Amino acid sequence: DNDPPPVANMGPALTKLRSKVFLQHARGTRAFWNLIGIHWLGCVGHSIVMVWAVSYATSQGLSLGSAAWIVALYSFASIASRFGVPILADQLGAKWVMALAYAVQGISVVLLFWTQDAWQFYVFSVLFGIGLGGEMSAFLVINRQYYGMGPVRTIFGFQNLGSGLGMALGGLLGGVVYDLFGSYDIAWIISIATSLGGGVFILFLEPTTRVLIPDWEESLPPEARTLAAAPPS
Repeated sequence: DNDPPPVANMGPALTKLRSKVFLQHARGTRAFWNLIGIHWLGCVGHSIVMVWAVSYATSQGLSLGSAAWIVALYSFASIASRFGVPILADQLGAKWVMALAYAVQGISVVLLFWTQDAWQFYVFSVLFGIGLGGEMSAFLVINRQYYGMGPVRTIFGFQNLGSGLGMALGGLLGGVVYDLFGSYDIAWIISIATSLGGGVFILFLEPTTRVLIPDWEESLPPEARTLAAAPPS
């Protein structure tokens, strides 16, 4: 009942203006830039593992078929957290739920330093998958908690830019590290550090209990504001 009225009857020009003004205000908040970096860190952390875990498992004696189950298990495990984390973030606040997901993702990688048997890799995969699914699935929730019912599509686009760059860099880093040192140990350390680093940065974000730019529409002409666009009752 407290949501602003819909803006569906606005024309393309006013919709474009709203997005432009909203983005100008959003860029003035620390959360806008921090969330891009946080998504980048999380994706560096998990892409190293996603790309190189199977190769590492085969080097530890697993057959390629057995090692492929690592991908299947973390993918299946991530389904549960992709579903559950946004619900928890909505109820408890996205900040703490996201930080926990980043922590699970990072800490699970520590197991790879001692993992040799197939069952150990599978236990790792489930734990890693829970963190993986939670890392990425609460960004839309925290965007709403920080920016209300504004046009947050562009904000999410910038966050996905950070995500994509992180995925590309992480996948590259694992191979470079192995070529240089003949071991994945440093790659796992980078994965752990970036995931836990992202979790720490989340803890320093603004509280999610208040909208960061509640008055951004005051910079719009009257006809572009939500109340002006509301259909007559």
